[in-house]
Parts: sequence; C-alpha cells; structure tokens
Amino acid sequence: MAILTDKEFKAGLKRALNASRTELWAELNELAQFLALVASFDEALAIWRFLYSGKLPFVRSEMLATAEADCVVSAVCFHLNLPDISKGQPLHSVMDRELPLADRVQVYDWYRRIDLTVSEARFTLTKTANDRVRLLHRGYQLARPPEDYVYSEKELDALKVLNEYLDLPAIAENPNPGPITLNTNLVVIDIAYRHQLLDEAESRLQRWYDFAVLAHDSFCLEQAFSFLSVSSLICKGALSHRTALKPAKRQSLVQQLLADVEHRLSQPEPEKPPVTKQEITVFYGQFYLEPEQSPDVLYFDDPRESDQGFSSFPTHVAIGTPPDTGMCEVEIEFCFEPPSLKTAVQTVCFPLKVEAPGKLFLRSVGVNSDNYFAVAPGEYDVVARFLKKRASREDAEAGLRAWRVLLSFLPSRSMKPQTIKLEYGDVPKDVFVH
Repeated sequence: MAILTDKEFKAGLKRALNASRTELWAELNELAQFLALVASFDEALAIWRFLYSGKLPFVRSEMLATAEADCVVSAVCFHLNLPDISKGQPLHSVMDRELPLADRVQVYDWYRRIDLTVSEARFTLTKTANDRVRLLHRGYQLARPPEDYVYSEKELDALKVLNEYLDLPAIAENPNPGPITLNTNLVVIDIAYRHQLLDEAESRLQRWYDFAVLAHDSFCLEQAFSFLSVSSLICKGALSHRTALKPAKRQSLVQQLLADVEHRLSQPEPEKPPVTKQEITVFYGQFYLEPEQSPDVLYFDDPRESDQGFSSFPTHVAIGTPPDTGMCEVEIEFCFEPPSLKTAVQTVCFPLKVEAPGKLFLRSVGVNSDNYFAVAPGEYDVVARFLKKRASREDAEAGLRAWRVLLSFLPSRSMKPQTIKLEYGDVPKDVFVH
C-alpha cells in the first residue's frame, strides 16, 4: 500500500465504514499498515487480529491489489516475537506452500533483495544510457547476490556507488520520485544496517519515507517491510515521530472503528441501488464488463485483440484504453440509433449478451467492485467512446490520464463489431470476436 499521512488515515477510517464487505478487508489492512509504520503496534495488531478472526469475509478477489499484504503483518509479528497472526495469508506469489513465520520472513527478505538487484529489464543499459543510469547499473551489479541466500562480497562497494547515485541533485531533489529511487533507498538501508552502519541506515530510512509520501507508490510499504533489516528499524520505532496523532487518540480511533465495524457486520448488508455512472482505477490498460460470476478467461490472448482495442466474448468483454490511462469514469446509456462519433478519441463496437438477473459489473485487473450497471437481459451492440476528462492532480503528476467512457447500448444487429477509431495505431479492417 501507499504511505498514508495522518489526514489520509482519518479519511481511511471513514472510507472503511462505507466500504462494501468485499472491499472492507483491504481498507482495514491499509489502516493497520499505517499504524505499524509509525510504531502504533497495539492498534495495528487489534485490526489484524480482527481481520484474521473469521468475522469478515476473506475475499480473495480483493487480495489481488494487496497480494503482498502478508509481508507487513508477518514482519511485525516476527520482530516483536508475537504469535503468527496471518499464517501466511493472503499467500504471496513467491510462496508455493504455507511456511512457519520465521521461514516465511526469510523468504520475503531474499525475494525482495534479489528482485531489486537482479531485475535485468529494469536496469538494462543501452548505447545512449547517461552517466546516471550507468552509475545505478554499476551499483546494482555490485550488490547482486551471486546466488540465493548468499550476500555479495562487494556490498560495501555497492553501498558507496548507490549512495553516490541517491545524492545526485537530479535524484535527491526530484519532487516526483519514482519506484527506482524508492527501491534504491531500501537496498542502501539494507546493506548499511547489516554492516552495522546504523546512523546511515536510519538516515536513509527517513529519506525513503519522504520520497514514499511524495510518490504514493502502491507497494512501497510492503517492499520496505519485506527486508528484515528495514522492518527491524521500523519496529524499533524509527518512524514513530512521523505521526502527530497522540497514542491515546490512535487508540480511541481504532477502538471506535472496530466497534462500528462489528455493529455493521451484525446487521444485514443493504442492497446497493444500481448506478449508471461509476469510476474505476485502470491497470494494464484495460477494464471489463462482466456478469457477477467472474469468467475464467484470458483477455487479449489473441494478438489481433490488442490491435483492435477490445477482447469480446458472448457475455463479457475487456475494453482496451488509450496509453497511460489511470482512471475511467464509465457511464451507460440506451439508444435506438448509433451515437455521434465526432468528439471521441477512441471508439470501438462489440456485441454483448446480458443474462438474468441483468447485472453488469465494472472491473479491472485486481479491481472487483460490488457496484453494477442494471441492464435488461438481452442481446446488444455496444459502442464504447473515450472522451477527454481532466485527470486528478495525483494522476497527472504521475503522467497518467483520465477518460469519460460512454457505453451506448443499441439493439442487436444495429452495428457490426468493429474498431472505429484508435488514438494511436491503424484501425484494422476486420476484428476478432470469440
């Protein structure tokens, strides 16, 4: 999860109370991770014990976005010598089976170290690479473990080079730090801590925190807790001063939160009214319209589908977005005549069969909402138009764009399946439909 500020933590308390039951696990876990980061362990553990008590549905589809959530709770339990609360759930992708706590944190530690130092794709050199990139590449080559569970003999050389990289003005003064800057700080903290350079490790941890707040990187918290060295510093209270919330205030907020959640779970979940417009965070340039039961299919498996901008099946569809899309506001309408196509940046048309009870769920990779579009069962031709929309400040600073997507449902056989317009690339003459 991204690093929360005090203000965002308070907003998260309200958001959790309004979340659906399938979204509640992830919302509460994010609050617990914030509390652990600032060494408010009693409150973090209270939330985690509730999450793993069985009182709340453990919705695996909602774990996709928190696939590394266990790294944090496991590290805290390990360093504080506490019983294993999570038992390794949700199961991390690197795990092929459940492991005891002490073994599990070692796997996370080495998985993260190797992941950040061996990833050739991230640091591949080209003939035009500048000195900054070459410096970074050399540091990671020196830090790279020669094999699993064997540290590099050149770690201290790597530490010197990577510190030089992080101290470059273009990196140290960048108001929009990226994942490479965050990850390099973690590697430096790890090496410094294990070589007893504790002042340097703690100084870099404070700088990592500053960068992480600016970056709002989705997985920076899990990455930090994966390193036993970094999580040890955190669990010793190195970031406890990063919150202005007094201990008594944190305690009362969490106690009230859990009491409110307990009360809510004792009541029937109200039926949510159908919506005609909803927003979705987009990952990997695609979002889906699906029945309630998610289909077991692989979208965009055929190369023709990526070229045409959609992957169409009889009762569900994946719609490709223009590049660098972070969010879409999706709206549906019902028409008897094809809509105007003049102002759209990208437009595709596909057939879609809606089966009883007439619910189409809007989803993306790792995003599984309870909200749905109410559409009468039947067969339709759907025109999807991407219209310009102002991105949020956070998305814009990250180079991401937003779109208003208007889905026009027409009677079947009103239009043929086709790609009408793409923002980039040639429009194919024929399209492929499953």
